[in-house]
Amino acid sequence: MTIAAKEKSTRVKPSAGQGEDRKAGIILEAAKKVFLEQGYDASSTDLIASTAGVSKATVYKRFKSKEALLIALIDHEIRTILPETLWQPGSGNLDIEASLRQIAETYLAIFLTKAGAGLHRLILGQALRHPEIGRMFYAAGPQRTHAQVATFIKAAVEKDLLVVPDVSIAATQFLSLVRGELTLNSTFSLPFPPKEAVDALVDSSIRMFLAAYGRKSDLRR
Repeated sequence: MTIAAKEKSTRVKPSAGQGEDRKAGIILEAAKKVFLEQGYDASSTDLIASTAGVSKATVYKRFKSKEALLIALIDHEIRTILPETLWQPGSGNLDIEASLRQIAETYLAIFLTKAGAGLHRLILGQALRHPEIGRMFYAAGPQRTHAQVATFIKAAVEKDLLVVPDVSIAATQFLSLVRGELTLNSTFSLPFPPKEAVDALVDSSIRMFLAAYGRKSDLRR
């Protein structure tokens, strides 16, 4: 394969859209590919432009620097990857165990995809030098997730289904239980655990949470 052909084969496919938004989207997809494959520090706007199939001037026309491109990419990926909600209140009876399982599985899905794991590593690697990235991710990710779990727990307490002295602490504990070492796996690029291991982690986490906060008369013996 010639150098020109090889370069052409690495270009990202254009996404849907028109005009400036479409062009910016193509550049963001190229930046994502390059940052995740090469690492942020080893990446260049020349390579991003080549991968996107545009000129370097076109990249700078839409993003004033590589840092601005990184921030725009992370903002886009957070909105794309992170779920809108972990739990949606319904009009019927609240099934505590089923709801906790839904929350846990939706939450863990973030860490069990190549895109989610890659984004996590990219953010950790740049948050120290670019604090705005850390703040952006925390507000859109961990902080919002915690708030949603706390809302669920509060609803369960109000229905007398859980006994929780501190809702915020309980939300932190549940997320910590189901997350386990998945963030470490993501940070160190370790293989994803098998589904059986993830299911066992979720089951055990729910049992521990209900053992601590479930109404004693309702706990399974």
